[in-house]
Amino acid sequence: MSQELADACDKLISTTSILSHTFGVPKVTRSNSKTNIIINRLEQQYVNVYQELTNKLRELIYLNELNTVGKLKEKEINDKYEEIKRVYPMIESDNLESFLQLHNTKVQNESLLNHYIQLTGPILRSIHQDNKALTSTELNILHNLEKMYSLDNGLVFKLMNKIEEGKQSEQEYYTLVANIEKLLREDLKPKLNSLGESNNKLLQLNKQLVESKEVQIDKLDPELDTSIGNEIKSIYKDLVAQWNLLSKYSNFLPMLITSLPINWFEDKTLYNILRNCEDYAEKLEKYQLLVNIETINDFRLKDLLMLDFEEFKLINDDL
Repeated sequence: MSQELADACDKLISTTSILSHTFGVPKVTRSNSKTNIIINRLEQQYVNVYQELTNKLRELIYLNELNTVGKLKEKEINDKYEEIKRVYPMIESDNLESFLQLHNTKVQNESLLNHYIQLTGPILRSIHQDNKALTSTELNILHNLEKMYSLDNGLVFKLMNKIEEGKQSEQEYYTLVANIEKLLREDLKPKLNSLGESNNKLLQLNKQLVESKEVQIDKLDPELDTSIGNEIKSIYKDLVAQWNLLSKYSNFLPMLITSLPINWFEDKTLYNILRNCEDYAEKLEKYQLLVNIETINDFRLKDLLMLDFEEFKLINDDL
């Protein structure tokens, strides 16, 4: 009894990697090198034997049917032939024999018996048999099936969730597109039309203003070459020079205030100065893009008078 127990232990140990262990805590795992080679060889041997068996069975069935047909009368053989022709009406009579041979060898024997059943058999066993009765290959099939089709975290389940999320996102996208189209159609388009009408009115009024100023300037045209004209141009030059000076102040004051050792952010006076300087600098820059101390001499007095300084007057009053 003790010898049988020792032999059983040796056989168990030989299926693990304990004998090849060198350091650390040993792990009782199946030997991947020796065991897998044996399993693969046996599986391949099984496949070969199974295919030989199906071929021999097909040959025996053929010989048995041939023997049966040899005992039939000619009329019975012709009747069976006509019956086969009725089963396959789409096959011409000349091709019927080759079709049946191909059907028996390729479809029944190779595709069905040697391929399909060999694949589906282990799959069905891994699904319906108890795990203890399964081979290592069938256990791997079961593990892969669980990995693919598990309702908890299977890949197919995750893929279906992703597809469902994609459908929801697509529906949300179409809903958003519909809302945008509705917004464009019902809100934005009428406002754009109204804006276009207002812009046309503005252009007309601006054209009328320009024409009116041209008429007024033409009336003053004889006086533009006199001392009055020179005085007006001098006023323009002084105004542009003030813009230039104020631009420098608007840029200098923020740098000065922010460099002081005080908390200017909490000082309302200093903070308002910074904000006002920023606004004035932006507006003065826009004015000087039109006319400045470097380009003032290139303007004729008539051109200067055509400029619209209504906004300029407002900002200068604030300054």
